[in-house]
Amino acid sequence: MHFCLIDLQRDFFEEISNDDETHRLTGNNGCASEKLYQLCDATVVPEYRDLVRCFLDVPTLAERLKNEEYISTEYRMCDGSWHSLRFVAKKRDEAGNVTHVLCTVRCRAV
Repeated sequence: MHFCLIDLQRDFFEEISNDDETHRLTGNNGCASEKLYQLCDATVVPEYRDLVRCFLDVPTLAERLKNEEYISTEYRMCDGSWHSLRFVAKKRDEAGNVTHVLCTVRCRAV
């Protein structure tokens, strides 16, 4: 399972844990949009890429989470496995707008 925290205002992510390093910052960080799209294009099967890319759209995440605590989707990876991706509202500003999300990705048992 992978976890990262995304600052929506800065379009910046920090990986919190991955399959090798758990419960601490891994040192992986950078532009959230860029990294999410790179991972999608490299690992998601072509027939799911458009769906996943749309779901990963960082500029629209705050609006999509306005009245939700989380949103999620499932997709198939190039290796044939199914994954579940979830964005959880982590922090909101005084007006209730989401400013930070937790992104979780896990392999779904078939």
